[in-house]
Amino acid sequence: MLTSITIVKKPHPKDPALGYVLQPDTGLPAQVKTGDLITFLLGEGVNGLSITFTDRSPFGTLMTVAYDQPVEVTEAHDPRRSNSYRYSCRTVDGISTDDGGEVEIVHN
Repeated sequence: MLTSITIVKKPHPKDPALGYVLQPDTGLPAQVKTGDLITFLLGEGVNGLSITFTDRSPFGTLMTVAYDQPVEVTEAHDPRRSNSYRYSCRTVDGISTDDGGEVEIVHN
């Protein structure tokens, strides 16, 4: 299955004077299964996006992914540990969000 996650620019939730944050339009977390493909897309006004997983990645050793390139989920659901993978978003024009989103691997 192909899951598309569009990263959008939204006014800062605590204070719009602080600028913008980057968040997925799908809500949190995006639920996927092992073997699914994920493609991160650019929302309106978002330029040159990169996605970096903070601690571990659902894509194995691949910690940073580019936009508009499908990547396969290689990690398996494991009931003995957290199946959530947090990522940060960064654009070429300087917008950065440390807690940009989350991917959760659900049982196949």
